[in-house]
Amino acid sequence: MKEDSASQREKQKIFKVSVTNLVNMLESHPGKSFGIPSLCSSFKIKRRRFYDIVNVFVSLGCCQKLNLDRVEWLGKSQISNHILTMRKEKEIDRPEISLDSLFPVETCVGVSNLTINFVLLFYALKSNKIDIRMAGQFLSRGTGRYKTTLCKLYQINLILATLGMTSKSSELCSIVLRNPYMKNEDVYKIPKEIQKDSIMSILYLLNKPEPGTVNSYVVQRRYEMKSYVNADSLSMSDDSLPDFLL
Repeated sequence: MKEDSASQREKQKIFKVSVTNLVNMLESHPGKSFGIPSLCSSFKIKRRRFYDIVNVFVSLGCCQKLNLDRVEWLGKSQISNHILTMRKEKEIDRPEISLDSLFPVETCVGVSNLTINFVLLFYALKSNKIDIRMAGQFLSRGTGRYKTTLCKLYQINLILATLGMTSKSSELCSIVLRNPYMKNEDVYKIPKEIQKDSIMSILYLLNKPEPGTVNSYVVQRRYEMKSYVNADSLSMSDDSLPDFLL
């Protein structure tokens, strides 16, 4: 079993290096089109996996498909504006919309949809850090697709990392959406006194926020997210849940 795990990690490492080299090459040729078969051959990536990579790129706005076997690289510089457009289209920042409504489970199928939903989840929760297992549980809620969804999220995150968008946190399974994609002003930290006092937490959710403070909808969404977490399946207790969910 250990050999299998080591072998799997080695394959992931090789895959990440291949995708990183691919991104570096594409970045040096913005606006140029490429044939997918030749790219697969040059970077030794199986065609099925290459289409997943392309779907991630396209969903982020840095690439477009010209036809089944040809793509055009638009550049990583397009990603931030594309995310902002998606935030507006999906009304991520509207306080009255619940997390459930923002991310209907039927729209969380497939690599393209999972990619943009995973990224937008950071903005909906106003957190630059998310446990990928919790994201998997939420995006697959009520479907029985948790393991499949989690597997895809790991693959998506690996590709996001090659773009410089994400990195691993020191916390187990926590993924960080990096600056400039998630800026400090986009992150909200719940005051420690509210985290520790459940009554204060409830009052904080019910009371209107003071002018100039973050709306309580952020806290409400985080509790909504927490309600979908099966701590047993994560081998975690409430005490060890990431701070942003407490």
